[in-house]
Amino acid sequence: MQQINQNMFEDIIFEIEKSHGCNITKSEVVIYLEALERNIKYIKKRLDQNHIYNFIEHGERIFQPTLELSIAAGCPHNEALFNAYAARIHDIGKNLVSRYILNKYTPLIDNEREELRKHVFYGTNFVFTFPELSKIVKHHHEWYNGKGYPDKLKNETIPLGSRIIAITECWDAMTFKRHYSIPKSTDEAKKELKDYAGIQFDPKIVELLRIRAEYPASTEDESLNSLFRSNS
Repeated sequence: MQQINQNMFEDIIFEIEKSHGCNITKSEVVIYLEALERNIKYIKKRLDQNHIYNFIEHGERIFQPTLELSIAAGCPHNEALFNAYAARIHDIGKNLVSRYILNKYTPLIDNEREELRKHVFYGTNFVFTFPELSKIVKHHHEWYNGKGYPDKLKNETIPLGSRIIAITECWDAMTFKRHYSIPKSTDEAKKELKDYAGIQFDPKIVELLRIRAEYPASTEDESLNSLFRSNS
């Protein structure tokens, strides 16, 4: 389980108590997070090992960058940790999407694209017992200009965690080799984020990522810094 300090525990306790309307202890927070870990591991075990698109590994790669970018954006520790866990499982709903669609080499047709988009609802249902995560998972494909899905939210009406994950997961998707695409270079991926700032991505978070990645304030920014290292 992700190592968290005392301040994080206190913040998490406050957030869970607020969401669930009950008092909990530090040990119950551990149980809460361990339950989430078990859910992730259970689904991971059920994955078809021949399934080319591995969304679990994709989520694990962006866990730490999402955590650090959330803290850099000023999120309380509890919110930053929930954002990171949401990042880890943001595509978990793809477990219910046709393998044919996920592994298709050619462009999707309209009905296939609509089926793929349902993964945000499937994912929300997977984590409905974790309300701190379900909203973030549902909205990670919203666009800053309101042209995304599923609810066409725009600007700051999109949950902050979803706006952060939109950037970290897109970076991973652009730069990690997949069966259907050639990975972009670091410079190409940077340009993509910059070009779509204010369109698909929150421009303030794009700029924050650039600053923290290129000029890390501490070793805690190591994962952000590594995002912009050359992947050639």
